[in-house]
Amino acid sequence: MARAINKLTATGVAAIKSKGRYSDGGGLYLRVPPALNKVWVFRWVRHGTEREIGIGPYPAVSLASARVTAARCREQLAAGLD
Repeated sequence: MARAINKLTATGVAAIKSKGRYSDGGGLYLRVPPALNKVWVFRWVRHGTEREIGIGPYPAVSLASARVTAARCREQLAAGLD
């Protein structure tokens, strides 16, 4: 069974007020550190090593824009790039 993507909503992201890591699926996460500033990141595992790349801060980078960037990252990973 495939993992779900697009689990978050724009209004749900705006309403998040507690620290944590919130998955949108497909490697896209909204990271909320104790300072409560929200940051989009893309996470993946290659050869047993976890990697993470920052996409940008919310709300400067919208959910829709973060999803487009995450899709590009998944395409590059599928092509063998890291």
